[in-house]
Amino acid sequence: MNENWKALAEMLLFDFGKSVFGKNAGGLIVKLLRQRGIDGARRAIVAAQNKQDPREYGAAALKEQLPPDVQIGEVIKGWVWDGGKWKKQESASGPAA
Repeated sequence: MNENWKALAEMLLFDFGKSVFGKNAGGLIVKLLRQRGIDGARRAIVAAQNKQDPREYGAAALKEQLPPDVQIGEVIKGWVWDGGKWKKQESASGPAA
């Protein structure tokens, strides 16, 4: 990516992130950017946008490396995200084999 375009993309990401997380969220946005890159940070901010506490969601995404589109308790292919790690989903008759 051309450096000018990258700078513009980062500027737009910061503007968007501050509109979602609040005007003092520069540090959180920098951390998301370093950990996930421009596209990953944007996806995390979009996912946080409709949460009750977007800033808390953004911080949790960093701390636990929560995929931006996965909710706590969500089941994907027999695995459930418990907020800290993936666990095998338990069936009504007991743990999955």
